Amino acid sequence: MTPILLECLIFFALGYALKKFAPLGFEAETTRKSIISLIYVLLLPALVIKSLWLSPPELIQWKISASVIITVIITASIVWLIYRRLTTNTAILGALILAGSLTNATYQGLPILTDQLGELGTAIAIQYDFFAQTPLLLTLGILLARKLGRSTEIPEHWIKTLIKVPALWAALIGLTLNQLLIAPIEPVLTWLTHLSSPVIPLMLISIGLGLRLESLRVKDLPLLTPIILIKLMIAPLIIIIVARQFNLSEDIIVGLALEAGMSSIIIAIVVCDRYHLDTNKFIEVVTLTLLLSLGSLPLWKWLLV
Repeated sequence: MTPILLECLIFFALGYALKKFAPLGFEAETTRKSIISLIYVLLLPALVIKSLWLSPPELIQWKISASVIITVIITASIVWLIYRRLTTNTAILGALILAGSLTNATYQGLPILTDQLGELGTAIAIQYDFFAQTPLLLTLGILLARKLGRSTEIPEHWIKTLIKVPALWAALIGLTLNQLLIAPIEPVLTWLTHLSSPVIPLMLISIGLGLRLESLRVKDLPLLTPIILIKLMIAPLIIIIVARQFNLSEDIIVGLALEAGMSSIIIAIVVCDRYHLDTNKFIEVVTLTLLLSLGSLPLWKWLLV
């Protein structure tokens, strides 16, 4: 696993260096938002359709999604039980529940799982995110943020929120093509391949552009230590136990455990901002789990293989 983690670290560093030194007047935040928008609207949906279309049908299993959903709910409950005693600030509590229970399944997980497990890893990453985690974030996650945060906006119905996610539509298209056993059409497949090939490096660079090392504060470490341990160590253990109850194969369990042990989900910062949860604490957890996961992921791989 060392080569892919080193590659990820180099891409993170490139993105962070561009942000830090701003060569030729480089605008890091504007560029990051543009890259994420391009990935979100066009490149990632192409990758999702291609990957699901080409995946062996047996790799697409409801048990994978069920394992993720159960794990997220259990992990969120553990975070709530611990942090309701550590803080009375509901904005902090809401941010930490999102950060501790949801994982960076696509932006960090997809390149690592694809490198480690091939097409199986890609299929797991897509199912983890778009068949389980994203729907949870946009339904229960938003309900949680509305309750613990504050917003003057009239909340959008969760169905409207879900149908605006291009990758979910792409997942449905890819799943339909896969389950109907429709053979890939070569010109279309070639086009999807060309369109999706920049996704992984752009994802990793965008993470580097969004890193905020300056946000880390030593005084916050006692409060954040439990959430980091939950995210990087407890969540993978939970999904291993849950997945084994569904009799999933060991290769799939390895992939799920690695996904659960990735850094905290980055995209949930939008929910934190919208509902006025503690964005600073959320960013601290994302940054710390991203850096520390580069050490914990090889440990999980060593333990499971």
